[in-house]
Amino acid sequence: MGNFQSYSVQDGITDDGQPVDAIGNTQDNIIGNQGGVHRITIQDGEVTTASSGVECFDSGTDFSPYAQEDWRSTARTSFGIPTNDINGDSVVTIGGIAAKVSNFVQTGILIKQGDSYVLPGAVSDGQGGGQGVAQRQPLGAQAAESADAANDDTDPDLAVMPEEVADAIDAAAAGIPHAAIQNGIASGIAAAMGQITPDDIAQSIASSTGMEPSEAQGRVQFIVDAYQAQTDHFLTSKMGLSSEELQDFYTFVRQANNRGHLRQALESQLHGNSMAGWRPLVERYMSNVAPSSETLKARGFETQTTAEGETLVRIKGTWMSVKAAAQAGIL
Repeated sequence: MGNFQSYSVQDGITDDGQPVDAIGNTQDNIIGNQGGVHRITIQDGEVTTASSGVECFDSGTDFSPYAQEDWRSTARTSFGIPTNDINGDSVVTIGGIAAKVSNFVQTGILIKQGDSYVLPGAVSDGQGGGQGVAQRQPLGAQAAESADAANDDTDPDLAVMPEEVADAIDAAAAGIPHAAIQNGIASGIAAAMGQITPDDIAQSIASSTGMEPSEAQGRVQFIVDAYQAQTDHFLTSKMGLSSEELQDFYTFVRQANNRGHLRQALESQLHGNSMAGWRPLVERYMSNVAPSSETLKARGFETQTTAEGETLVRIKGTWMSVKAAAQAGIL
């Protein structure tokens, strides 16, 4: 039969406990260690190998029966753990907005159907997986048109909003009279300026429409979150602010001497679909508050830190302190 030998190797060890490189061969045989069991067969001087092992998998995605683009595949428990058991407390992402399923139900974006939840107008696949199309109302339609126009690079300050987010806003506003929506927008500006709270807006809408306060609160909060996300995205992607700076920025713009500019920015965003009003506010913030190193680097500046811990920025070949540059209005 010739020279026939067979070795079963696991983690680099042969059946008799010897390492792989202890096998007497006339030629070097290199076996990649990828886990599992490796088998070497030597017959008439010819070497063949075979391997078997366990492939890795992600329980959060591989066990999901839903497609990646299906909103249900984003479901998480309140602890952030992926789940396929979707209930009112599950957190899901629809149109770029993450919220509890119960909140989406309150806004009308999701509908409870038996023990499941579906999008309005969804074509059922037996699991409620169709993607519904919300009835378009004026509130989100202009924002979606702005997103389309932005793709033409005609105006970098257009209030960009993905169409699915605009649809979700329209669903949240469905059934609310136009006058109440306009009053809500005015109240929303006041809330953004810190003068009232979203709960006050919800109470006003509930009183004027006869809607349940909890439902009105869910709808208002969703719309507020959507426009907040739009503003955050513009400030971080177009104006160079870091996500860590946003809270300080909003605190700054709510100060009494900045409220006039803040109102103009909000009115321009909500009524004119333009984010241009935020630019002077960012400039005022930068000139009064020293930006972080991360923000400066994102804007193309070179920075370094001294032995004393002071951050320096290089401007036209000259190193100077970030605080001094901000106060001088250079940054």
